[in-house]
Amino acid sequence: MEIYIMHLFFVMPFKEMGIYILSIKDFSLSITLQLVYSAFISIISIKLSILVSNVIKRNKYLSQLIFGIYKYDQKIYSQKY
Repeated sequence: MEIYIMHLFFVMPFKEMGIYILSIKDFSLSITLQLVYSAFISIISIKLSILVSNVIKRNKYLSQLIFGIYKYDQKIYSQKY
């Protein structure tokens, strides 16, 4: 779930790379570059999204505000009645 929220902050269009790939006349090279480029950008975006979401989850207020995850206070709710 966090990847869907956070990835928008890390995906940036690189206009020059797109123009370069579209200017290549060899179809198979163009497709290969597109696949490698998109996979590379996707991996970076996913890794950064997971890293930032793990940092946000450590703070109970930010976790609740951004992701809707409410962490109970363990001291209060761990007592047996």
